[in-house]
Amino acid sequence: MVTVIVGHRGSGKTSFLHRWMESVRDAEFIDLDEKITLVTGKSASDLFESEGEKSFRHIEKEMFYSIYDSIREKSRNVVIALGAGFDFDLPEDVYVVWAQRETDLMPRTFLNRPRLESDLLPSEEYLLRAETRERKFNDIADEKILFPEGFPLFDERIRRVEERILLSDKIRVSGIITLTSQVLRDNAKFDFWLSRRRNWQDLKYEIRNDLLDQGDLVFALNCTRGGIFSYRQINDAEIPPEIVKSYSSENLTDWAIELGKCPFDSIDILSLHERFENETLNSALKRLECFGKGTEQLKAAPLVQSFAELFEGFEWQQQDPERRSFLPRSMDGRWRWFRVLMKERQNLNYIREGRGVVLDQPSFLEWVGHYNEHNRFAAVLGDPIEHSFTPAYQSNYFYESGTPILRIKVTEGEWDEAIVVLKKLGLKYAAVTSPLKAHAAELVNSSFPINTLYWNETKNIWMGENTDRIGAKKLREEKNGVAVWGGGGVLPSVAEHYPNASFYSASTGKLKSGSEESPEVVVWATGRRNMLMGTWPSSSWKPKKVVDLNYSDDSPGKEYAQLVGAEYFSGLPMFFAQADKQRDFWSRCEC
Repeated sequence: MVTVIVGHRGSGKTSFLHRWMESVRDAEFIDLDEKITLVTGKSASDLFESEGEKSFRHIEKEMFYSIYDSIREKSRNVVIALGAGFDFDLPEDVYVVWAQRETDLMPRTFLNRPRLESDLLPSEEYLLRAETRERKFNDIADEKILFPEGFPLFDERIRRVEERILLSDKIRVSGIITLTSQVLRDNAKFDFWLSRRRNWQDLKYEIRNDLLDQGDLVFALNCTRGGIFSYRQINDAEIPPEIVKSYSSENLTDWAIELGKCPFDSIDILSLHERFENETLNSALKRLECFGKGTEQLKAAPLVQSFAELFEGFEWQQQDPERRSFLPRSMDGRWRWFRVLMKERQNLNYIREGRGVVLDQPSFLEWVGHYNEHNRFAAVLGDPIEHSFTPAYQSNYFYESGTPILRIKVTEGEWDEAIVVLKKLGLKYAAVTSPLKAHAAELVNSSFPINTLYWNETKNIWMGENTDRIGAKKLREEKNGVAVWGGGGVLPSVAEHYPNASFYSASTGKLKSGSEESPEVVVWATGRRNMLMGTWPSSSWKPKKVVDLNYSDDSPGKEYAQLVGAEYFSGLPMFFAQADKQRDFWSRCEC
């Protein structure tokens, strides 16, 4: 069997290959770029620069087929990591694993890789290629695996789960995966896909009649046992529940009430997905109850607009947790953390193996790796939070106490409502990001922005700390010629560290305080989203260094350093220092 790993630039294909190699001993593992270097004596980057992209892609393809032909002759199991720009006209018997990250479709800047479109900004260059590649990867992928941000740099717990996946070892899933036509398109590959999951316990497959044609529906019923057959549209040649159960007595049936009255005598699950125009969530849930009298399970999966509605749905589910499941949906996947939190609390939980279509479904790795022994949790709060390393970096610390750490989107306008609801749901520890630090300060009556919170149950109060001040001490010492671009919630800490710096507004580009002289050092203190409506520094600036407070690949500070040819310093040391102090604060509060 030949397996290839594909994915976007910076998605972690090579590190995934190396972890796979550490876990599995009965296969050969090849990084195509490393193989090219070994054979030609030149690195992939050097070849790209000297020969051009077209010639490099030709070399890349020839090298792959040379390996592929030798493998077929010897019938070996081989895993090959391919470059993001590889010509993916692959042989039909090659099994394709797509390594994904949530941030794949956000801009990425690479300081150690050749530019592909030098006339574009690095962010524009990445996105131009990413959109085309995304469609191609989706067309060819037989399996998808979604990695959390910050993994594998941190989070030993997720690494252990990943290893069991790679070994096809026993895993207790307690979840439902929806089958798609893409997974079912090749009988032999679907067989292999299933075989890799045969040791996974308490795993069900959902077979939806709106996603599969008649042939695939029957094929899926033949190949799986104990699944859920979901009626999500009315078909001319409908498969009735008695036929579904004839394939396996363990099969369940699910009728969407949007289809109207169920024509079958018996159904196992009644589900709600859509609300009427101007219908409240409470009214929609009552409608489901009336529709489902006598039905074994009720599933509510409506669009949820606020934290107040989220808690309303939670209370509804808790009134009858053995019979009710609440699966909130959103347009941007913002309730995924809540679904993770409901693991072991309700019977019906849907998960996804890749980025998927239903964004609120938890990813497989975060779902299987989730634990909650005390009905309390930690979280990073903010907007945006997709790039945050906090859940991965702090997971080992919280694992010791059986406490999960989640990623929760909270906007400024939602803060007052959100913090009340989150506390009711069990939030005890929080890392707070911009733009919420001023709101956290109000919560604990602090005059300084707060980035760390702890709920003291004995005193019935929130306690807070600012660890950005500690993190700022990890910034490079620069005496003069420093300009700070942006700032937000970390601005006071940066100002303490660089008292003689000049400070500029990233939104207007205007000097707020200090000198207008061209700086030697730019401290970058604004994120990608703010730059959408913001402005870049003057083209007359020629800084020698860019000190970034961000650490993600989509940071415009990294992009700016590349554009002006400055030495770049990531914000990771600052992040590590302040995150370590957050642990110290939480530990002191527990004493």
